[in-house]
Amino acid sequence: MVKHGWQHLLREVGSGFFDYLEREHVLQNRTHELADAVSDFLLSQVRHPAQALQLVESVPLVMGHCNEQETYENPGAAYAYMWLHFLDRYVRTWRALETALARVCLPMATNGVNVLDVGTGPGSAAMAIADFYHSLAQYSIAIGEPRLEQHAHLTCFEASDQTNLVRHLFVETINEHVDLAHALPDFASFEPGACRAAYECHLRDDEYYDEATECYEPWYSSSEINDSVQRLHRHKLVVFSNFLTTIGFARSLEPTLSQVFLDLSPGSAVMVLGAPGGVYPRIYEFVDVLAKDTNLTLWIVSESVCAESSSAQIAIHAAGRRIYEHLSS
Repeated sequence: MVKHGWQHLLREVGSGFFDYLEREHVLQNRTHELADAVSDFLLSQVRHPAQALQLVESVPLVMGHCNEQETYENPGAAYAYMWLHFLDRYVRTWRALETALARVCLPMATNGVNVLDVGTGPGSAAMAIADFYHSLAQYSIAIGEPRLEQHAHLTCFEASDQTNLVRHLFVETINEHVDLAHALPDFASFEPGACRAAYECHLRDDEYYDEATECYEPWYSSSEINDSVQRLHRHKLVVFSNFLTTIGFARSLEPTLSQVFLDLSPGSAVMVLGAPGGVYPRIYEFVDVLAKDTNLTLWIVSESVCAESSSAQIAIHAAGRRIYEHLSS
């Protein structure tokens, strides 16, 4: 019997899943739900004129200096960023995942997909990823195909304490299948191999006192340690959503990017999302060269994704206007 791989499965079920998404209006319904959730949340958080002023004063900084970490030290910046970008980038990430599925390069795994979301912000990309794989799992039940019951296990990097707090509060309000409350702070120092080595040492040092033998015994067997260590930071999907925003910043992260890329196993994918113009083409070119140097294959290049549907635009515009009117009142 021939054992087919994940690409064969994606080719087999892809068109049916797209039909399911369209028939059930999955993205449309979810965008409207999140539009209500985002506007409800921001209205609940901005209750006083001083808070509204802080948010409004942060808008030019978020629009013009979003690539500077100091921007997010302003009290209203995390809320302004959520207002201006969350919904649009949620839909764009969803469309990027649809593109990956159509091109048969959407990561899949036996025990769910480990995702590394770098520069999580308010959680737009991470939530879209969680929702997309959740929808795939729902579809697997509908057609009786258990191999499609994929769930995203998310590891987030976000340096801004204020943004982490805002995302944590927002996730608490929706209380769903998405776990985005926590994030690691410093991607520049991230070394997946070193993390596994440190974790292995921690597990091997973990002992208990056995009164029967009057000796200290290890809590875990070697096989248990190996299984646990090998699962740590084994990511199948790595996402940079509007995180690599200057060529200098991207180059400063070259050692970390190289380590993360080299650590990926076959069938993994890296998704870089950003704008079509400005400095972004140079950034994409830099990452493409780095990907080739670390033995990754360029699968999708210069693909445009956006929140183009009238329904999504209506929901996004309505939520934005509702927040604007609240701030103006």
